[in-house]
Order: sequence, then C-alpha cells, then structure tokens
Amino acid sequence: MRKIIILLMALCMFACLFACESEPVNVPVATGALERDFSGSAYENIDPATLSLSRTYTCYNQDIMNSYYGISEEQVFGVCKYYQEQGFAQYSYYEPGENISATYTKDEQMVHIYWIKCEKRLTIITSQTQGSVLPPKTPDIRTGNVATTITQVKSPEENGMGYVLQLADGSFVIYDGGHDTVTEEFWRVLKKLTPKGKTPLIRAWIITHSHGDHYEVIHDFSQKYADKVKLEKVLVSTASDVARGSNDGYLSTTLAEDIKAFEGAEICYVYTGMVFTVCNLRIEILMTHEDAYYTGMMPDDFNNTSIISRIFSDDYGMILLGDAGNDTTEILAAYYGDYLRSDMCQISHHGVEDCPLIVYRHIRASVLWYPCDTHLYNLKARDKDVRDALAASKYTKEIILHDEESVTKKFGGK
Repeated sequence: MRKIIILLMALCMFACLFACESEPVNVPVATGALERDFSGSAYENIDPATLSLSRTYTCYNQDIMNSYYGISEEQVFGVCKYYQEQGFAQYSYYEPGENISATYTKDEQMVHIYWIKCEKRLTIITSQTQGSVLPPKTPDIRTGNVATTITQVKSPEENGMGYVLQLADGSFVIYDGGHDTVTEEFWRVLKKLTPKGKTPLIRAWIITHSHGDHYEVIHDFSQKYADKVKLEKVLVSTASDVARGSNDGYLSTTLAEDIKAFEGAEICYVYTGMVFTVCNLRIEILMTHEDAYYTGMMPDDFNNTSIISRIFSDDYGMILLGDAGNDTTEILAAYYGDYLRSDMCQISHHGVEDCPLIVYRHIRASVLWYPCDTHLYNLKARDKDVRDALAASKYTKEIILHDEESVTKKFGGK
C-alpha cells in the first residue's frame, strides 16, 4: 500500500511540474459537524474485535494503535456506533477531506478513530489515561474583543521555530519556541500582548518534535517564567524508543519535569485526525509520525516525527509543517490533496528543501512564514529550487523571515 501511495505521489509531482497553477479557490473547512450521533442509527454495530487486524503498535505513552485495511465508510460508522453504545461520549467528529475522524471518551479512557479513504485504512487508538487530559470539548469562552493574531518570534539563530497565537479572549496558543537564546524575546512578546496587571494564559503549547531548535525555549521558560504564566495543556506526539533511536529525546526525558514547573499543566498526546477548539481557534492535527513509522522502524530523518497541523479562525487557515520532510509530506498530500489549501503556511524545516513542491502547490498560501534567517534563506545549496518556485508563485504575496524582528499578523490578513 505504501509503495502504491508513493507511486501515485510521484505521478502527481511529475504532472505538477509541467502544469500551470490553476485558479485559487476558497480555503476548505472540514465538512460535517463536530458532533454526529450514531447511537440508534441504521448502521450495523461493529465491534472492532470482529475485524481483521492488520497491525498493532504500542505508542510511547502505552496507548495502543490498531490498524485495519479494506474497511468501508459504513464499517467506520458501525465502529463509531459500537463505542457510543458502549457508553463512550463523543468528544469530536469531523471529516477532513474525504477522510473520517472521531474521538470518544469515558472517564479517563479515550478511543480515537480515523479512516483514510485512499488507503481504506481504519486506525483505532485506545488509551487508559488520555480521556481526562484532552482540552475541554466546549471551551468556556469562544469570543472576545482581542484581534486573533500570530507572531513569529525574532531569533538570532539561523534556524529554530517559535510562534505565538493570541486568541479572541487574549489567551495564547504557542508553537515550539526555538533555541534558548530566544527565551527573553518570547517573554517580551507575551508581556506586550497581555494587558497590564494580567497573567498570560497559555491555553496550549504545541511541541512539533523533539529537536533543540524547537524545544529549548519551553525548557528554559519553565525555569525562569513558569510562575508568571498559566499553562493549561502541552500537546505532543512523542516517538517511541525504537523510532527515536539516538536522536534528541527532550519529549521523553525532560518534558515531564519541565511541565511540573507550570502548576496544573497537563501533557496531551495527539494523533492524526484529532481536532480541538480553543476559544475561537480550531486546531486540526493532520498527521503525526505513526502513519509513517508505527511499525517501529527508525525514521531516516527524525524531522519526520513532526506534528503537522492546521489552525482556523473565522475560516482563515494556516498550516504548520514543523520540520516534516519528504517521507511524511508526500503521505500528507496523498491523504488530503487540495483539502490542504490554506491562507498561510509555515515552510517546512526552515526552508531547507525537504518538502516537495507538490505539497505547497496543494496548500497555495499567500503568506509564507520561514523560521530561518536571511543567510539560510539565501543559501542556494540547501533550498534553491523549491524556494525560488514559491517566491515566483502567483499565490505568494508575502515572505516573512525571523531574524529582523518579531512579526505579528492578524488572521484574515489585515
């Protein structure tokens, strides 16, 4: 199956290189409500134990991931019905592109289901602990009078990645952070955006993967400023011991201790197809590393363990690719195609040419955020072809680097 997907992607990439860019369309929003009740429906109640198990995997946090191939859409609905009739409450349901995703909880238990149409693959993750640490299903606050913005935090390093999103109620969602040389600038940005006399409220801190140029800020921040903010959730996808190999192990070694410094903060492990609502922001987890590596093999490039996600506010969307490279972004394009279209895009791996052009052609963003400095951006030996194609694209209106200043933009592009 994997070979078939790669072959299809190669054909798509070949066609893309010789085709003109077609006219832009509106950014898609996931179809289907965030709830769908299957109990009492006409679908057959299907116990997953009756399906033919293709493979199983124990995740880093001991969650169990089972996959089944040759599964129809109707069978997926039957499995959803089974869990609802077993007393699980539906946390979320949505249909990203032509795929299906649903999450259920019962006390501390969690069951997350996602179905990839192009593979006819159903994956079910069962957890004995994650049901109680997911972000609230329905946020207490959904609106406010603060403009929704994203800030790319200035860095003196050639690489590194850090973004601060401010939501309608003034709270924050953070992506990564960068090297610890950026910690003071991070704190300056949070203080600047928070009204005087108020404590910065960080609803979620998302760590895309376990490399120092993405993780070091939260480690340093936990030692210097943990008592000056309120952090609710940390969202991660930690590679297993085998998949991690000798690579940086921040998420498996220092994260738990770092998060203890933030009173009341909880770690939440995320998977492909999960969706969260945080104030007025919708967070879609488009892909986590297990889809490429959950046979337990070690990634050729550890950057491919990055969380790939998209955020929405008022139908204005941004994709964040982390450092994801060819292995995962080719699969991403096969899974979602033009559903990936977004207004803004964080360019993968600091602009190093590890993500094929076809992926960016699907995204068609007008604002490109490069988490790198001018020197790395201009380094032709590393990123020339894709960089030049994106700069010349009729869709590209703005390119933002991280070395001159912390840049803030409103969602909606105004």
